[in-house]
Amino acid sequence: MPLLIALAISIGVLAVAATWLFLGPMAAMNVQIWQAFVAWACFFHCGGKSEGAKKTAICMSFGAVVGALAVLLAQGSEPGRGAYPDHRLDPHRHDIRLRLRSARRQTDQAGLRARGRLRHDESGSGLVMP
Repeated sequence: MPLLIALAISIGVLAVAATWLFLGPMAAMNVQIWQAFVAWACFFHCGGKSEGAKKTAICMSFGAVVGALAVLLAQGSEPGRGAYPDHRLDPHRHDIRLRLRSARRQTDQAGLRARGRLRHDESGSGLVMP
């Protein structure tokens, strides 16, 4: 059997085993499988064996620290709020939503009028469906 085919088969079998572990017995630990695949790829990229494991552990730990710092910096100065404020609380944004909703309603009414499905009431009370 060629070396490349043997490597592909062993990686496939190990991937199935890792997926079973992460979705089965280790599911309660809330560990995500993509993290294991990235670490596995880094291990092989760094040469494997003990040297690859050492390099992978150092670099992945550094990446976790930098990622945590990035999240902390993105949160901004106010605890509990991110750097991007909640737009649902912005009154100006709410006003824009109301205007868009009104414009949509007017467009819908114009389309109904054009098709003859909506007309003005003779008494002037508003629009009615025929």
